[in-house]
Amino acid sequence: MPLLLRICVCSLAFLACSEAANHFVRAGASGAADGSDWTNACTGFAGSCAPASLVRGDTHYVAGGTYPLSAIVTFNTAESGALRITIKGATVADHGTETGWQNSFGVENTQAVFSASAVIPGTGIFHFTTGYWVFDGSVGTGNTMSSYGFKFTRGANCSAVTGPQDGITALRSAATQTDLTIKYVGLEMCGPSFDAAQRGILVGCAACYVTASVFANNYITGAQGSMGLLNVANSTIERNWGENHWTSPNHHSDAFAAANSDKSGGESPTCPAANECGWRNEFRYNVVKACVGTGGMIGSSPKSFRQWKIHGNLFVNCLGGNGAIGNIGGNYAVAEAEIYNNTFASSTRIQQCSAAPGCATATGNIVKNNLFWNNNCVDIFSEGTGGAITHDYNAFFDCAQGTPPVETNGQIGTGDPFVNRPSSDYHLTAATNAGDSTIGAAYNTDPDGKTRGADGAWDRGAYEFDPAQNRYCCRN
Repeated sequence: MPLLLRICVCSLAFLACSEAANHFVRAGASGAADGSDWTNACTGFAGSCAPASLVRGDTHYVAGGTYPLSAIVTFNTAESGALRITIKGATVADHGTETGWQNSFGVENTQAVFSASAVIPGTGIFHFTTGYWVFDGSVGTGNTMSSYGFKFTRGANCSAVTGPQDGITALRSAATQTDLTIKYVGLEMCGPSFDAAQRGILVGCAACYVTASVFANNYITGAQGSMGLLNVANSTIERNWGENHWTSPNHHSDAFAAANSDKSGGESPTCPAANECGWRNEFRYNVVKACVGTGGMIGSSPKSFRQWKIHGNLFVNCLGGNGAIGNIGGNYAVAEAEIYNNTFASSTRIQQCSAAPGCATATGNIVKNNLFWNNNCVDIFSEGTGGAITHDYNAFFDCAQGTPPVETNGQIGTGDPFVNRPSSDYHLTAATNAGDSTIGAAYNTDPDGKTRGADGAWDRGAYEFDPAQNRYCCRN
Protein backbone atom coordinates (compact mmCIF):
# COMPACT_ATOMS: atom_id res chain seq x y z
CA MET A 1 0.00 0.00 0.00
CA PRO A 2 1.24 3.54 -0.68
CA LEU A 3 2.48 5.62 2.22
CA LEU A 4 -0.53 7.60 3.46
CA LEU A 5 -0.13 11.22 4.39
CA ARG A 6 -2.47 11.88 7.32
CA ILE A 7 -3.64 15.17 6.00
CA CYS A 8 -7.07 16.33 5.04
CA VAL A 9 -7.41 17.54 1.48
CA CYS A 10 -10.69 19.38 1.19
CA SER A 11 -12.48 19.73 -2.11
CA LEU A 12 -14.12 23.14 -2.35
CA ALA A 13 -16.52 21.79 -4.94
CA PHE A 14 -17.82 18.90 -2.84
CA LEU A 15 -16.85 19.95 0.71
CA ALA A 16 -15.38 16.49 1.13
CA CYS A 17 -12.13 15.35 2.63
CA SER A 18 -9.87 12.49 1.64
CA GLU A 19 -6.46 11.09 2.49
CA ALA A 20 -3.69 11.93 0.05
CA ALA A 21 -1.07 9.30 -0.75
CA ASN A 22 2.48 9.38 -2.02
CA HIS A 23 3.65 7.06 -4.78
CA PHE A 24 7.15 6.51 -6.11
CA VAL A 25 8.60 6.04 -9.60
CA ARG A 26 12.23 5.03 -10.19
CA ALA A 27 13.86 3.60 -13.27
CA GLY A 28 15.73 0.43 -12.38
CA ALA A 29 13.81 -0.33 -9.19
CA SER A 30 13.65 -4.12 -8.61
CA GLY A 31 11.08 -4.53 -5.85
CA ALA A 32 7.34 -5.18 -6.06
CA ALA A 33 6.77 -2.27 -8.47
CA ASP A 34 3.69 -1.18 -6.55
CA GLY A 35 4.93 2.39 -5.99
CA SER A 36 4.78 2.12 -2.20
CA ASP A 37 8.36 3.30 -1.51
CA TRP A 38 11.68 3.72 -3.29
CA THR A 39 12.58 0.04 -3.01
CA ASN A 40 9.25 -1.02 -4.50
CA ALA A 41 8.90 1.92 -6.88
CA CYS A 42 7.17 1.68 -10.24
CA THR A 43 9.74 1.75 -13.04
CA GLY A 44 7.67 4.18 -15.11
CA PHE A 45 4.11 5.31 -15.68
CA ALA A 46 2.80 1.78 -16.12
CA GLY A 47 1.32 -0.91 -13.90
CA SER A 48 0.43 0.51 -10.48
CA CYS A 49 1.52 3.97 -11.67
CA ALA A 50 -0.24 3.90 -15.05
CA PRO A 51 -2.32 7.01 -15.79
CA ALA A 52 -5.54 4.99 -15.34
CA SER A 53 -4.46 4.23 -11.75
CA LEU A 54 -3.71 7.81 -10.66
CA VAL A 55 -5.87 9.16 -7.86
CA ARG A 56 -6.93 12.75 -7.28
CA GLY A 57 -5.08 14.41 -4.39
CA ASP A 58 -2.06 12.06 -4.64
CA THR A 59 1.59 12.87 -5.37
CA HIS A 60 3.91 10.80 -7.56
CA TYR A 61 7.60 11.39 -6.84
CA VAL A 62 9.90 10.61 -9.78
CA ALA A 63 13.57 9.76 -9.27
CA GLY A 64 16.36 10.46 -11.71
CA GLY A 65 17.04 7.95 -14.47
CA THR A 66 16.01 7.23 -18.05
CA TYR A 67 12.40 6.38 -18.87
CA PRO A 68 12.06 5.08 -22.46
CA LEU A 69 8.70 5.76 -24.11
CA SER A 70 7.29 4.14 -27.22
CA ALA A 71 3.78 5.57 -27.06
CA ILE A 72 2.06 8.75 -25.96
CA VAL A 73 1.33 8.84 -22.22
CA THR A 74 -2.13 10.37 -21.76
CA PHE A 75 -3.10 11.73 -18.35
CA ASN A 76 -6.89 11.81 -18.29
CA THR A 77 -7.99 11.07 -14.72
CA ALA A 78 -11.47 12.50 -14.21
CA GLU A 79 -11.60 15.67 -12.15
CA SER A 80 -12.87 15.61 -8.56
CA GLY A 81 -13.56 19.16 -7.50
CA ALA A 82 -10.27 21.03 -7.29
CA LEU A 83 -8.13 18.05 -6.22
CA ARG A 84 -4.82 18.00 -8.06
CA ILE A 85 -2.63 15.13 -9.10
CA THR A 86 1.03 16.06 -8.63
CA ILE A 87 3.93 14.50 -10.53
CA LYS A 88 7.19 15.96 -9.30
CA GLY A 89 10.89 15.34 -9.35
CA ALA A 90 12.18 13.88 -6.11
CA THR A 91 14.95 15.88 -4.47
CA VAL A 92 17.24 15.37 -1.52
CA ALA A 93 15.09 17.82 0.44
CA ASP A 94 11.68 16.50 -0.72
CA HIS A 95 11.28 12.83 -1.65
CA GLY A 96 8.27 11.56 0.29
CA THR A 97 9.76 8.67 2.26
CA GLU A 98 13.18 7.52 3.48
CA THR A 99 12.41 3.85 2.77
CA GLY A 100 14.86 2.78 0.07
CA TRP A 101 15.93 6.35 -0.65
CA GLN A 102 19.45 7.28 -1.79
CA ASN A 103 20.49 10.89 -2.43
CA SER A 104 21.74 9.90 -5.88
CA PHE A 105 18.08 9.38 -6.85
CA GLY A 106 17.41 13.14 -6.53
CA VAL A 107 16.77 14.90 -9.83
CA GLU A 108 19.31 17.56 -8.88
CA ASN A 109 21.91 14.78 -8.98
CA THR A 110 20.52 12.51 -11.72
CA GLN A 111 18.16 13.98 -14.30
CA ALA A 112 14.88 12.19 -15.03
CA VAL A 113 14.93 11.77 -18.82
CA PHE A 114 11.78 10.82 -20.72
CA SER A 115 13.12 9.53 -24.01
CA ALA A 116 11.01 8.70 -27.03
CA SER A 117 12.83 5.55 -28.10
CA ALA A 118 10.62 5.46 -31.17
CA VAL A 119 9.13 8.40 -33.01
CA ILE A 120 5.75 9.25 -31.51
CA PRO A 121 3.49 11.18 -33.88
CA GLY A 122 0.54 13.39 -33.03
CA THR A 123 0.18 14.97 -29.60
CA GLY A 124 2.99 15.44 -27.10
CA ILE A 125 4.98 12.68 -25.47
CA PHE A 126 2.99 13.50 -22.32
CA HIS A 127 -0.58 14.61 -23.00
CA PHE A 128 -3.03 16.06 -20.45
CA THR A 129 -6.77 16.04 -21.23
CA THR A 130 -8.27 17.05 -17.87
CA GLY A 131 -7.58 19.84 -15.38
CA TYR A 132 -5.88 20.13 -12.00
CA TRP A 133 -2.44 18.70 -12.73
CA VAL A 134 0.99 19.67 -11.44
CA PHE A 135 3.91 18.43 -13.54
CA ASP A 136 7.02 19.74 -11.80
CA GLY A 137 10.65 18.79 -12.41
CA SER A 138 11.53 20.67 -9.17
CA VAL A 139 14.89 22.13 -10.31
CA GLY A 140 16.37 23.92 -13.31
CA THR A 141 17.80 27.24 -14.35
CA GLY A 142 18.47 29.25 -17.50
CA ASN A 143 19.58 27.50 -20.67
CA THR A 144 21.51 24.72 -18.93
CA MET A 145 19.61 21.63 -20.05
CA SER A 146 21.34 19.33 -17.57
CA SER A 147 20.06 21.41 -14.62
CA TYR A 148 16.38 20.57 -15.19
CA GLY A 149 14.78 17.86 -13.09
CA PHE A 150 12.74 16.57 -16.01
CA LYS A 151 14.04 16.35 -19.57
CA PHE A 152 12.18 15.30 -22.71
CA THR A 153 13.89 14.13 -25.88
CA ARG A 154 12.22 13.23 -29.16
CA GLY A 155 12.92 10.14 -31.26
CA ALA A 156 16.15 9.70 -33.16
CA ASN A 157 14.44 10.26 -36.53
CA CYS A 158 11.71 12.87 -36.34
CA SER A 159 11.05 12.68 -40.07
CA ALA A 160 9.95 9.04 -39.90
CA VAL A 161 6.29 10.08 -39.52
CA THR A 162 4.13 12.95 -40.65
CA GLY A 163 2.31 15.21 -38.25
CA PRO A 164 3.39 17.34 -35.29
CA GLN A 165 6.26 16.35 -33.03
CA ASP A 166 5.41 18.15 -29.78
CA GLY A 167 6.90 17.67 -26.31
CA ILE A 168 4.11 18.24 -23.77
CA THR A 169 0.54 18.95 -24.83
CA ALA A 170 -2.69 19.75 -23.00
CA LEU A 171 -6.06 20.04 -24.66
CA ARG A 172 -9.67 19.24 -23.98
CA SER A 173 -11.80 19.99 -27.00
CA ALA A 174 -15.18 21.67 -26.42
CA ALA A 175 -14.53 21.84 -22.67
CA THR A 176 -12.57 23.74 -20.04
CA GLN A 177 -9.26 22.78 -18.47
CA THR A 178 -8.44 24.55 -15.20
CA ASP A 179 -5.32 24.74 -13.05
CA LEU A 180 -2.56 23.15 -15.11
CA THR A 181 1.01 23.63 -13.90
CA ILE A 182 4.02 22.68 -16.03
CA LYS A 183 7.39 23.78 -14.69
CA TYR A 184 11.08 22.93 -14.47
CA VAL A 185 11.11 20.86 -17.64
CA GLY A 186 13.83 20.86 -20.29
CA LEU A 187 12.63 19.98 -23.78
CA GLU A 188 15.14 19.05 -26.47
CA MET A 189 13.26 19.06 -29.75
CA CYS A 190 14.08 17.63 -33.16
CA GLY A 191 15.64 20.76 -34.63
CA PRO A 192 15.71 22.02 -38.22
CA SER A 193 16.98 18.79 -39.76
CA PHE A 194 13.48 17.35 -39.55
CA ASP A 195 10.86 19.47 -41.26
CA ALA A 196 7.94 18.58 -38.98
CA ALA A 197 5.83 20.92 -36.85
CA GLN A 198 7.44 21.06 -33.42
CA ARG A 199 6.42 22.85 -30.26
CA GLY A 200 7.97 22.23 -26.89
CA ILE A 201 4.74 22.92 -24.98
CA LEU A 202 1.37 23.21 -26.73
CA VAL A 203 -1.66 24.06 -24.61
CA GLY A 204 -5.22 24.46 -25.87
CA CYS A 205 -6.82 24.38 -29.31
CA ALA A 206 -9.37 26.30 -31.38
CA ALA A 207 -12.23 24.55 -29.56
CA CYS A 208 -10.51 24.62 -26.14
CA TYR A 209 -10.56 26.91 -23.13
CA VAL A 210 -7.76 26.73 -20.54
CA THR A 211 -7.70 28.98 -17.50
CA ALA A 212 -5.96 29.66 -14.17
CA SER A 213 -2.75 27.82 -15.14
CA VAL A 214 1.01 28.27 -14.74
CA PHE A 215 3.79 27.52 -17.24
CA ALA A 216 7.10 28.41 -15.63
CA ASN A 217 10.84 27.78 -15.51
CA ASN A 218 10.97 25.60 -18.61
CA TYR A 219 13.82 25.46 -21.15
CA ILE A 220 13.01 24.66 -24.77
CA THR A 221 15.57 24.39 -27.55
CA GLY A 222 15.49 23.34 -31.19
CA ALA A 223 11.74 23.77 -31.71
CA GLN A 224 9.87 25.48 -34.51
CA GLY A 225 8.05 27.22 -31.65
CA SER A 226 8.82 26.98 -27.95
CA MET A 227 5.27 27.36 -26.72
CA GLY A 228 1.78 27.62 -28.18
CA LEU A 229 -1.10 28.90 -26.04
CA LEU A 230 -4.44 28.61 -27.82
CA ASN A 231 -7.37 30.07 -25.89
CA VAL A 232 -5.46 30.15 -22.61
CA ALA A 233 -6.69 32.85 -20.22
CA ASN A 234 -6.03 34.22 -16.72
CA SER A 235 -2.73 32.36 -16.54
CA THR A 236 0.95 33.03 -15.84
CA ILE A 237 3.81 32.33 -18.23
CA GLU A 238 7.06 33.13 -16.48
CA ARG A 239 10.79 32.41 -16.38
CA ASN A 240 10.79 30.21 -19.47
CA TRP A 241 13.74 30.20 -21.87
CA GLY A 242 13.19 29.44 -25.56
CA GLU A 243 15.99 29.51 -28.11
CA ASN A 244 17.42 28.00 -31.29
CA HIS A 245 14.15 28.29 -33.13
CA TRP A 246 14.01 27.33 -36.81
CA THR A 247 11.73 27.99 -39.74
CA SER A 248 11.03 26.46 -43.14
CA PRO A 249 8.66 27.10 -46.06
CA ASN A 250 6.38 24.39 -44.69
CA HIS A 251 6.57 25.34 -41.01
CA HIS A 252 7.02 28.99 -40.20
CA SER A 253 8.38 29.71 -36.76
CA ASP A 254 6.73 31.76 -34.04
CA ALA A 255 8.63 31.37 -30.79
CA PHE A 256 5.68 31.97 -28.45
CA ALA A 257 2.28 31.82 -30.18
CA ALA A 258 -1.10 32.77 -28.76
CA ALA A 259 -4.71 32.88 -29.91
CA ASN A 260 -7.81 34.53 -28.43
CA SER A 261 -10.92 33.15 -30.12
CA ASP A 262 -13.72 35.39 -31.32
CA LYS A 263 -15.95 32.28 -31.07
CA SER A 264 -16.95 32.50 -34.72
CA GLY A 265 -17.87 29.12 -36.16
CA GLY A 266 -18.57 27.74 -32.68
CA GLU A 267 -14.96 27.85 -31.52
CA SER A 268 -14.13 27.49 -27.83
CA PRO A 269 -17.72 26.84 -26.67
CA THR A 270 -16.94 26.97 -22.93
CA CYS A 271 -15.06 30.27 -23.13
CA PRO A 272 -17.07 33.06 -21.38
CA ALA A 273 -17.25 35.48 -24.32
CA ALA A 274 -15.73 36.34 -27.66
CA ASN A 275 -12.17 37.70 -27.39
CA GLU A 276 -12.01 36.61 -23.74
CA CYS A 277 -10.77 33.09 -24.46
CA GLY A 278 -7.08 33.98 -24.46
CA TRP A 279 -6.90 37.19 -22.45
CA ARG A 280 -5.59 38.58 -19.16
CA ASN A 281 -2.43 36.49 -19.06
CA GLU A 282 0.84 37.61 -17.50
CA PHE A 283 3.98 36.98 -19.57
CA ARG A 284 6.99 37.92 -17.46
CA TYR A 285 10.70 37.24 -16.94
CA ASN A 286 11.00 35.01 -20.01
CA VAL A 287 13.91 34.81 -22.45
CA VAL A 288 12.82 34.73 -26.09
CA LYS A 289 15.93 34.19 -28.17
CA ALA A 290 16.87 33.53 -31.79
CA CYS A 291 13.43 34.15 -33.27
CA VAL A 292 13.07 33.57 -37.01
CA GLY A 293 10.23 33.12 -39.46
CA THR A 294 7.15 34.99 -38.25
CA GLY A 295 8.73 36.30 -35.05
CA GLY A 296 8.87 36.19 -31.25
CA MET A 297 5.52 36.59 -29.45
CA ILE A 298 3.05 36.13 -32.28
CA GLY A 299 -0.74 36.38 -32.14
CA SER A 300 -3.15 34.63 -34.45
CA SER A 301 -6.51 36.13 -33.53
CA PRO A 302 -8.39 39.44 -33.98
CA LYS A 303 -7.47 40.58 -30.46
CA SER A 304 -4.25 38.76 -29.61
CA PHE A 305 -2.63 39.45 -26.23
CA ARG A 306 -5.74 41.31 -25.11
CA GLN A 307 -5.13 42.75 -21.64
CA TRP A 308 -1.88 40.78 -21.32
CA LYS A 309 0.79 42.08 -18.95
CA ILE A 310 4.07 41.63 -20.85
CA HIS A 311 6.97 42.73 -18.66
CA GLY A 312 10.50 41.96 -17.52
CA ASN A 313 11.30 39.80 -20.57
CA LEU A 314 14.39 39.56 -22.77
CA PHE A 315 13.88 39.48 -26.53
CA VAL A 316 17.24 38.68 -28.12
CA ASN A 317 17.94 38.29 -31.84
CA CYS A 318 14.23 38.18 -32.58
CA LEU A 319 14.45 38.88 -36.30
CA GLY A 320 11.21 37.35 -37.55
CA GLY A 321 9.39 39.33 -40.21
CA ASN A 322 6.30 40.16 -38.15
CA GLY A 323 8.01 41.50 -35.08
CA ALA A 324 9.51 40.61 -31.72
CA ILE A 325 5.90 41.09 -30.59
CA GLY A 326 3.39 40.95 -33.41
CA ASN A 327 0.84 38.95 -35.31
CA ILE A 328 0.53 36.69 -38.31
CA GLY A 329 -1.21 39.41 -40.33
CA GLY A 330 -4.46 39.85 -42.22
CA ASN A 331 -7.34 39.44 -39.78
CA TYR A 332 -5.08 39.40 -36.72
CA ALA A 333 -3.94 42.14 -34.36
CA VAL A 334 -2.44 42.89 -30.94
CA ALA A 335 -4.93 44.72 -28.72
CA GLU A 336 -5.00 46.22 -25.22
CA ALA A 337 -1.53 44.91 -24.27
CA GLU A 338 0.66 46.50 -21.60
CA ILE A 339 4.28 46.10 -22.70
CA TYR A 340 6.49 47.40 -19.90
CA ASN A 341 10.13 47.11 -18.82
CA ASN A 342 11.32 44.60 -21.40
CA THR A 343 14.73 44.50 -23.06
CA PHE A 344 14.89 44.12 -26.85
CA ALA A 345 18.39 43.40 -28.18
CA SER A 346 19.14 43.05 -31.91
CA SER A 347 15.48 42.49 -32.62
CA THR A 348 12.69 43.80 -34.81
CA ARG A 349 9.66 45.92 -34.11
CA ILE A 350 6.49 45.72 -32.05
CA GLN A 351 3.79 45.27 -34.69
CA GLN A 352 0.19 45.65 -33.57
CA CYS A 353 -1.33 44.90 -36.98
CA SER A 354 -0.40 44.74 -40.64
CA ALA A 355 -3.57 44.92 -42.72
CA ALA A 356 -7.34 45.20 -42.74
CA PRO A 357 -9.55 43.92 -41.24
CA GLY A 358 -7.25 43.11 -38.31
CA CYS A 359 -6.17 46.69 -37.79
CA ALA A 360 -9.74 47.65 -36.90
CA THR A 361 -9.30 45.72 -33.62
CA ALA A 362 -5.75 46.98 -32.87
CA THR A 363 -6.38 49.50 -30.10
CA GLY A 364 -5.31 50.29 -26.57
CA ASN A 365 -1.67 49.10 -26.68
CA ILE A 366 0.78 50.76 -24.27
CA VAL A 367 4.58 50.51 -24.52
CA LYS A 368 6.65 52.04 -21.70
CA ASN A 369 9.96 51.69 -19.86
CA ASN A 370 11.48 49.31 -22.42
CA LEU A 371 15.10 49.30 -23.52
CA PHE A 372 16.03 48.77 -27.17
CA TRP A 373 19.64 48.11 -28.26
CA ASN A 374 20.86 47.57 -31.82
CA ASN A 375 17.29 47.27 -33.08
CA ASN A 376 15.88 48.32 -36.40
CA CYS A 377 14.20 51.57 -35.36
CA VAL A 378 12.33 52.04 -38.64
CA ASP A 379 8.66 51.89 -37.65
CA ILE A 380 9.68 50.26 -34.37
CA PHE A 381 6.15 50.76 -33.04
CA SER A 382 4.23 49.63 -36.07
CA GLU A 383 0.63 50.84 -35.86
CA GLY A 384 -0.54 49.95 -39.36
CA THR A 385 -3.98 51.50 -39.76
CA GLY A 386 -4.93 50.61 -36.18
CA GLY A 387 -5.21 52.90 -33.20
CA ALA A 388 -2.29 54.90 -31.90
CA ILE A 389 0.18 53.01 -29.71
CA THR A 390 0.74 54.91 -26.47
CA HIS A 391 4.52 54.93 -26.00
CA ASP A 392 6.86 56.90 -23.77
CA TYR A 393 9.76 56.51 -21.33
CA ASN A 394 11.55 54.04 -23.60
CA ALA A 395 15.34 53.97 -24.07
CA PHE A 396 16.95 53.50 -27.49
CA PHE A 397 20.64 52.63 -27.82
CA ASP A 398 22.49 52.32 -31.13
CA CYS A 399 19.68 51.85 -33.63
CA ALA A 400 20.89 49.49 -36.35
CA GLN A 401 18.69 51.29 -38.88
CA GLY A 402 16.58 54.41 -38.79
CA THR A 403 16.10 56.79 -35.89
CA PRO A 404 14.19 56.39 -32.62
CA PRO A 405 10.60 57.58 -32.45
CA VAL A 406 9.94 60.90 -30.78
CA GLU A 407 8.87 60.55 -27.14
CA THR A 408 8.37 63.27 -24.55
CA ASN A 409 10.41 61.31 -22.00
CA GLY A 410 12.38 59.07 -24.34
CA GLN A 411 16.08 58.35 -23.88
CA ILE A 412 18.60 58.05 -26.70
CA GLY A 413 21.99 56.56 -25.88
CA THR A 414 25.08 55.04 -27.47
CA GLY A 415 27.20 52.01 -26.63
CA ASP A 416 26.41 48.60 -25.24
CA PRO A 417 24.53 49.12 -21.93
CA PHE A 418 24.80 45.50 -20.78
CA VAL A 419 27.21 43.84 -18.34
CA ASN A 420 28.14 40.87 -20.55
CA ARG A 421 25.87 40.49 -23.55
CA PRO A 422 27.86 37.66 -25.25
CA SER A 423 27.25 35.56 -22.13
CA SER A 424 23.55 36.51 -22.03
CA ASP A 425 24.00 38.84 -19.05
CA TYR A 426 21.66 41.75 -19.78
CA HIS A 427 22.02 43.50 -16.43
CA LEU A 428 22.77 47.19 -16.78
CA THR A 429 26.23 48.70 -16.41
CA ALA A 430 24.69 52.01 -15.39
CA ALA A 431 21.30 53.39 -14.45
CA THR A 432 19.05 54.60 -17.25
CA ASN A 433 17.03 57.79 -17.15
CA ALA A 434 14.10 57.39 -14.79
CA GLY A 435 11.18 55.48 -16.25
CA ASP A 436 7.50 55.89 -15.53
CA SER A 437 6.92 54.63 -11.98
CA THR A 438 3.18 55.24 -12.16
CA ILE A 439 2.53 52.07 -14.17
CA GLY A 440 1.81 50.32 -10.89
CA ALA A 441 2.89 47.75 -8.34
CA ALA A 442 2.10 44.84 -10.68
CA TYR A 443 5.30 45.75 -12.56
CA ASN A 444 7.62 46.88 -9.79
CA THR A 445 9.81 43.75 -9.49
CA ASP A 446 12.54 42.75 -11.94
CA PRO A 447 13.53 39.14 -12.84
CA ASP A 448 15.99 39.04 -9.91
CA GLY A 449 13.29 40.06 -7.43
CA LYS A 450 14.75 43.53 -7.04
CA THR A 451 12.19 46.27 -6.43
CA ARG A 452 12.16 48.78 -9.25
CA GLY A 453 12.78 52.32 -8.13
CA ALA A 454 14.05 51.33 -4.68
CA ASP A 455 17.04 53.64 -5.23
CA GLY A 456 14.77 56.52 -6.26
CA ALA A 457 14.84 55.86 -10.02
CA TRP A 458 12.78 53.25 -11.87
CA ASP A 459 15.14 52.01 -14.60
CA ARG A 460 14.16 51.10 -18.15
CA GLY A 461 14.60 47.58 -19.48
CA ALA A 462 14.11 44.19 -17.89
CA TYR A 463 16.65 44.62 -15.10
CA GLU A 464 16.81 47.30 -12.44
CA PHE A 465 20.33 48.66 -12.12
CA ASP A 466 22.06 47.46 -8.94
CA PRO A 467 25.60 48.71 -8.28
CA ALA A 468 26.16 45.85 -5.83
CA GLN A 469 25.54 43.30 -8.60
CA ASN A 470 27.46 45.16 -11.29
CA ARG A 471 30.82 43.56 -12.02
CA TYR A 472 32.17 46.53 -13.96
CA CYS A 473 32.62 50.01 -12.65
CA CYS A 474 32.46 51.72 -15.98
CA ARG A 475 31.00 51.41 -19.44
CA ASN A 476 33.68 51.42 -22.14
